[in-house]
Amino acid sequence: MIFTPYKNINVLSPVDAYAFGKDWISVRFINGDIQTYRYCDSGWLNVRRMIRYAKSGKNLASFIMKNKRLFKTEREL
Repeated sequence: MIFTPYKNINVLSPVDAYAFGKDWISVRFINGDIQTYRYCDSGWLNVRRMIRYAKSGKNLASFIMKNKRLFKTEREL
């Protein structure tokens, strides 16, 4: 998987990079953890928002933290 560096406009974000496809987004954090969010587990609207935030370089981590109880993720090591 090829990750795109996160612009990190908010400087303090724990997000390092992201990759996305037709129905998913994978987020790599600065600690090396990778979380994958899929339409079927996290909801279409939530995944689309995360993709939009990832592309803009802001609000991705705060969106994930505020809504994490709603998400089922696939953790990659």
